[in-house]
Amino acid sequence: MYLPKHFLAEEGPTRALLERMGAADLVTVTESGPLATFLPLLYDPAPVEAGAAAPAPTPAGAPAPVSAPVPAGAPTPAGALSPAGSTAPGGAPTPGGAPAAAPASVAEPAPIQGSLVGHVARANPQWSTPAIGEAMVIVHGPDAYVSPSWYPSKAEHGRVVPTWNYTTIHVYGRLVVHDDPTWVEALVRRLTARHEASRPRPWSVDDAPEPYVAGQVRAIVGVEVVITRVEAKAKWSQNRPAADIAGVEQGLVDAGRLDALDALRVARAP
Repeated sequence: MYLPKHFLAEEGPTRALLERMGAADLVTVTESGPLATFLPLLYDPAPVEAGAAAPAPTPAGAPAPVSAPVPAGAPTPAGALSPAGSTAPGGAPTPGGAPAAAPASVAEPAPIQGSLVGHVARANPQWSTPAIGEAMVIVHGPDAYVSPSWYPSKAEHGRVVPTWNYTTIHVYGRLVVHDDPTWVEALVRRLTARHEASRPRPWSVDDAPEPYVAGQVRAIVGVEVVITRVEAKAKWSQNRPAADIAGVEQGLVDAGRLDALDALRVARAP
């Protein structure tokens, strides 16, 4: 990721976004080309041994996850690079907007460890196709278009252009496959408990007939990305003068984009 220091996301907000994310993009590179899947994920802060279920904290009211090893012979696409041997992807141009005022040096990744766990359809080739090098998960935070008309400097000199503000996290790691129904069912229960918890009448896995649940579980495969490094970017007009940033804040308020406004204020917090 192209990551100027002034757009480096702090560890606290980065960890918070990982903990509350719903779904993200899993990307692997294979001999036949890149593969990508958008899937629900959970962040397990504690490091997890390959082949073991992720013993993460369970949300209130959720069944405890069950640890289970991967059965012998189960395919485990891997090809991990150690953190010391990893290299960041080549730089890419910043989406839209004026050049950054601060030097564009590459920042250090946030010291976040653990794993991301989820599942894919058994028919999805991504789990069974060996990955070359690290897998990557792209986590999306808030994003928003920024109009040059929001900048007071537009009236002063007119040297302004549109840009796009956003928060994103790239999580890199070793892909581990869990082709084990016990592990998968425990994960499904955790995902369900998390996303049903706020509903007036939460649905439970146990509300469905047991044979039906067993069949559904057999149709999916667990995946885990054991984290080796994290790059987190919060681009929220930090390279603009204070008056222009205030104009962006007001523009987001007028547009009803309170989620983006909160992200901007978090990025600017000392």
